Amino acid sequence: MLNEIGFRFQERLKEKKYDFRITSILRTVGAQSKLGKRNGNAIGHSAHIYGTTLDISYKNFYNTKKVTIESKMEPILAITKVLTDMRKECKLLVVRDRHQSCFHITVVVCRPPINKNN
Repeated sequence: MLNEIGFRFQERLKEKKYDFRITSILRTVGAQSKLGKRNGNAIGHSAHIYGTTLDISYKNFYNTKKVTIESKMEPILAITKVLTDMRKECKLLVVRDRHQSCFHITVVVCRPPINKNN
């Protein structure tokens, strides 16, 4: 899933100079417990401990040309569109976390809704 997100993200960019930033991925039970003490959103039993969930910043992106972290509209729109499309394809679930400025993404396997017009 992560490779597909990355591929689609790069395909959407006019200038291939941004990489998205993963802010969280696999956590141990101990790490989750510590995080829960300082972050109310970090519930006791997170999907992060199963290796099926990751967080990607929707605010800050790595500029590979300048070697800086930037908040620019082009990569924000690109990652938002990629995740929206993949959610519609039933490849993932995504929640926008406003406190942590990240998309909380979980892998899923499901069937897309049946379009009665086709």
